[in-house]
Amino acid sequence: MSEENIEVDENNFYDYFTPITKRRPLPGEVIASYRAAAELVDGGEKRQVIQLLKKSGSAISATKILRKLCYAIEPHSIRVLKEITQDLSDGMTDDEVATKPYNYTLEMFFYAKPEHIPVDEHWMQISILSADKLNGILELDENETQVYGAQFDVGGNPHS
Repeated sequence: MSEENIEVDENNFYDYFTPITKRRPLPGEVIASYRAAAELVDGGEKRQVIQLLKKSGSAISATKILRKLCYAIEPHSIRVLKEITQDLSDGMTDDEVATKPYNYTLEMFFYAKPEHIPVDEHWMQISILSADKLNGILELDENETQVYGAQFDVGGNPHS
């Protein structure tokens, strides 16, 4: 983790990790990607997905729920929707589908200081680059606060 030996838990997690949707990165922060196996279980989002799949033309909205609210990676959001649709087509009731768990991989992104990101198979560090660096200029502006692109750290876990 870091030289400070900080203890990050559910009580102080958001002191060290800020969802990227909340603000722009601060100087010295990188993007921390967290991936893990998850299950889509009975709940409001899943029941909304079931109702959307039963309406013509609503599959894209259902995919957005899985991506944005359940943090499913894109290929898994599509696969889970196919599985739910198949189960409904095979005659399962809405309640049966709602209570059946569907496995997927979730991925969440946070701004964090590099030293606060755990080194394990769930976390990956992504450096934030300026537009100049993306265009081939190797000079990184340390004061850059707008995200134009990203580059994987050489030592990071590329999430297979």
